[in-house]
Formats: sequence, structure tokens, C-alpha cells
Amino acid sequence: MTKKEIITKIFHRLSANAGYEIYVPGLENKLRNGRWGMHAYCLTLDNGSIVCRPWAGAEYNWLARLDRLTKGELLDVLEKCPEL
Repeated sequence: MTKKEIITKIFHRLSANAGYEIYVPGLENKLRNGRWGMHAYCLTLDNGSIVCRPWAGAEYNWLARLDRLTKGELLDVLEKCPEL
């Protein structure tokens, strides 16, 4: 399975479970907000895109650059997604 396929599976699982947040401990430095230096606490779906949030339920979010993660890290995120 390629990284692109894993990202697509993550997207589909999040879109099927609206409002679900995936907590990403250990990946916060790889999913940082470049402008403000905020660390990602969780991933969720917002307006059809996977976004990072600095804390659960935060109003502020930024696009998640999942392509920066390794295949193993993406598989760990996929395991935390709810099944379809």
C-alpha cells in the first residue's frame, strides 16, 4: 500500500465518522503550523480536508501535511481511525 492510498483511507474513515478526532502523540513536531509554530494535538476533517488542531475542540486549525509523515507513521494514524 502506498502513502497516497493510506492518506485516502484516512480521509474516507474520517468523512464517514463526522466530528471524530484522531490524537497524534509523538507526531506533533512533524505536523506543526509553520507560521505560528503550534503543535498538532489531533487530526480531524473540516470542510472536506484533513486538518490539525492544537487542542481538542479548538476553533483554530490548519491543513495537515500528511505527506511529510513516513509510511509507518501513517499506518499508526490509520489504526487509530474508526472502521467503516
